[in-house]
Amino acid sequence: MLVGFSSSLEVEPANDEILGSVFRAFHTVKGGASFLDANHLVEWSHDLETRLDKLSSHGIPVTSDCVDASSGGWMSLTGG
Repeated sequence: MLVGFSSSLEVEPANDEILGSVFRAFHTVKGGASFLDANHLVEWSHDLETRLDKLSSHGIPVTSDCVDASSGGWMSLTGG
């Protein structure tokens, strides 16, 4: 689902479509975790969503550190 998003964001850091796609992916994971009562995953996903919301509202700049953190969070949540 998020293949290549990190390199795309580094090239186009203000691309709201990419940021929205990444946000929705984390939101979907959060919903699944909530359904399974995996509260630690819900909280973690929520924290990542909050950061992505700040990125998409241009409250904080998209930097390589932010992209790496989001990518690492996705890999940790999905095991891939």
